[in-house]
Amino acid sequence: MLLLPLQLLAQFAVSNDFEGEIADSARETSIRDSLNCVELSNIDFSFSEDVCVLDNIAYVADAGGGLRIVDVSNLQSPILVGTYDTGSVNGFMYSLCASSFIDFDQKSVFVYVADIYEGLLMINVTDPSNPYLQYSYQIGVSPRDVFYIDSMLYMGYDDGLRIFYLDHGYPIFSSHYDTGQIHGLYVKDKIAYIADYNGYLEIIDVSDGHNPKLKGSFYTGGSPWDVFVKDTIAYVIDETSGLIIINVSDIENPVRIGNSSFGFSSEGRIFVEGNYAYVGLFSYGLLVFDVIVQ
Repeated sequence: MLLLPLQLLAQFAVSNDFEGEIADSARETSIRDSLNCVELSNIDFSFSEDVCVLDNIAYVADAGGGLRIVDVSNLQSPILVGTYDTGSVNGFMYSLCASSFIDFDQKSVFVYVADIYEGLLMINVTDPSNPYLQYSYQIGVSPRDVFYIDSMLYMGYDDGLRIFYLDHGYPIFSSHYDTGQIHGLYVKDKIAYIADYNGYLEIIDVSDGHNPKLKGSFYTGGSPWDVFVKDTIAYVIDETSGLIIINVSDIENPVRIGNSSFGFSSEGRIFVEGNYAYVGLFSYGLLVFDVIVQ
């Protein structure tokens, strides 16, 4: 089988002060930059784990300080407009997503947070300058990722996948599927793609939110951290195997079609747009790969 060559086009490095983990406040020049990556601006937080953007507002999961709300309508001059801290010394926001809801002509905006110690948090950010906790869901098991689509919430926990329906924005538990420890997940066309830290990409049919079913799996050879799916291609980042490209057109028989030439030895996140995969890693900064699939 011919594997696609993956070319590392750019690396935007961030110097670190935390024994191999990125310190957000210090930045170095690019090491490789055939794409001419340029930093437009930055705003310093203690330890940023995840970010999502909705209507020119960026919501940042700052593990060291809680939720940070940033106005990014001017990319060259982001403004911190609000913060929310769990108030717990154990709080550790790991992942988040945001969505807006219209109810009786009233718009509400909620951020759903996977906090390793505090559980699932639903934070009302309708007024970005005054966020507050609307609801929380704790079961004594740590969540590590959260994904919202089509009025459904999918949560990756240390003991597997949990599915919630949203009723006026409130999460209502529907089902649990044991996949092992989930570090990342992506849902597309009622199929959940799970980065199982035990070494697998798990593919689960969630068309029936009450009865998820395993449809296929792929052994990554290491410990996968995150997954992104575009069209019929799954992009997985793995501590040992690096970036892996998997054809999932037949979800029962996923096939590797490409991978990077080196592992990452670091946790991180991945986003794919156009022909590029953007990989954010604690130990390397931002890596940009050419992932053209012929």
